[in-house]
Amino acid sequence: MKDKTTKELFDIATGVLHLDIDSKKAAIAELENRKLSLNDSDKIKSKIELESLIQEQKHRPDSSDVSISLTTGIIAIVMTLIILLIEKSTIGLVIAAIGFIAISILTIYNFFRLRKKKRIESQRAARIYELINEI
Repeated sequence: MKDKTTKELFDIATGVLHLDIDSKKAAIAELENRKLSLNDSDKIKSKIELESLIQEQKHRPDSSDVSISLTTGIIAIVMTLIILLIEKSTIGLVIAAIGFIAISILTIYNFFRLRKKKRIESQRAARIYELINEI
């Protein structure tokens, strides 16, 4: 039972997962070993939420992938602007202008994606800190 999460133990102990009596007793004993009591369901729910947030933080990619895309987009915009300034033929200007517009749209999209990921990461970190202090 030591390898079970608090949620799994709580589900076993409360009968959500229908296992035998011995498993239920072992789950209750393991919860008590973790200094959690079935009488204090708020503390158990906080612990379950904390474990869930920590797992989410471990398995979700951080915002570095979006940062790389954003940096690449900015470099591509600069290169396209240079091509626009150097290019003399009409067809070259049209192709460069279309490329500039497409890259600009993707870069703006990645900027807002990065902001959203950063906000979610900071909210998750703040909630983890709050739950650690609460428990």
